[in-house]
Amino acid sequence: MNLRLDVEGDDRDAMALSRWLRDERELRGCIQQQPGPVDPEAMGTMTDIVVPLATAVVSGALTPLAESLIAFGAQRRRQVTIEVGGVCRITVTGGDDPAALAEKLARIAIDER
Repeated sequence: MNLRLDVEGDDRDAMALSRWLRDERELRGCIQQQPGPVDPEAMGTMTDIVVPLATAVVSGALTPLAESLIAFGAQRRRQVTIEVGGVCRITVTGGDDPAALAEKLARIAIDER
């Protein structure tokens, strides 16, 4: 199962988030980019940022991921949406608690096993 990350704004914001996450030592190897929706009127960006949930859990990257998403949102004043397996959507803002977000993602990972 994958976590798909989307940033409010345009494709440049998504690319900025991708660079932001790739600069985090604890997240190296967890972040992937995939082509986004082909339809120009579709929601989302031209490039999707994807984090395989199992990889993030095994590598212990959920807490650094949560901290990075919240810090990105705070500095850029953007919301980041996490879509989990096309079923669950979580909106992350700069004021969220990283521990609570990491715990929520961990619970989702456990439920998917």
